[in-house]
Amino acid sequence: MPGARPVSWRRCGINPATLYRALKFLHVLSATLAFGASLTYGAWTLRGVRDSAHEGFVLRGLLWLDRWLVNPAFTVAGLSGIALVRLGGLPWGLLWVRASLALFLFTTALSWAVYRPLARRQWDRFSAAGSADPHYRRLSLWAARLGLVFTLANLGLLALMVFQPAGL
Repeated sequence: MPGARPVSWRRCGINPATLYRALKFLHVLSATLAFGASLTYGAWTLRGVRDSAHEGFVLRGLLWLDRWLVNPAFTVAGLSGIALVRLGGLPWGLLWVRASLALFLFTTALSWAVYRPLARRQWDRFSAAGSADPHYRRLSLWAARLGLVFTLANLGLLALMVFQPAGL
């Protein structure tokens, strides 16, 4: 808001250094939960493909995991990252900060606009026709390809967070 004064955390009785550390803990925890859980998708998918009796369970489990753990944790990681930049006084002009924000927005948009509808269609097709259906198999292949894109983007985010390259 133009003309608004910044919040004085000390006036609110909150030590800014303590708040920063708490936000950093929340940021690292949520990023670990989101990235760690999403890394298991490939293993779970492979398990379902190799044992078709469990494929429906695996698909339902991945949909649940995505909705109730991975997406909320990525959201918390993104929002806490923005708060850390702001509270830490980091300039938004740093390329690694802008690249991190761009990767976060890219993966969020890709997840909502492409992956979630694809996963829902994949589940619907599996429920209607089973795992041998060619259309279901094509959807599964697209989901696997998207999973690789997410993994690479998330590895990029992880590298930016850990190394915070000075040249960027």
